[in-house]
Amino acid sequence: MNQGKYVFSQIIEFIPRYQLDKLARQYKGDWHAKNLNSYNHLLHL
Repeated sequence: MNQGKYVFSQIIEFIPRYQLDKLARQYKGDWHAKNLNSYNHLLHL
């Protein structure tokens, strides 16, 4: 049985969302995206 957190939740906590959004704005990573932004893309990978 699972004794702690799942690996996926540990990875999500390791990468802060505000920092990813800040980098996406800085490098214009979401300028062409309509539905799938950088954070959702990271979660799907």
